[in-house]
Amino acid sequence: MTKEPASDLFAARFGDAGFSVLAFDHRWFGESGGASRQIVRLDDQVADRHAAIECATGLPQPAPLRPG
Repeated sequence: MTKEPASDLFAARFGDAGFSVLAFDHRWFGESGGASRQIVRLDDQVADRHAAIECATGLPQPAPLRPG
């Protein structure tokens, strides 16, 4: 499933709860100007997941939540 009807909604809820979230689509899915759609290539999807993890590790870390 693409991020718009699924993980975007979950990401917003988790973000509201104080979690850091990175939502992404695999290539050939989701927001794209390309004509080819819904193509599943497992090697590409694994590479996309690794790229998302690498991206997330480079983002600034949020301040820890303090008990209120």
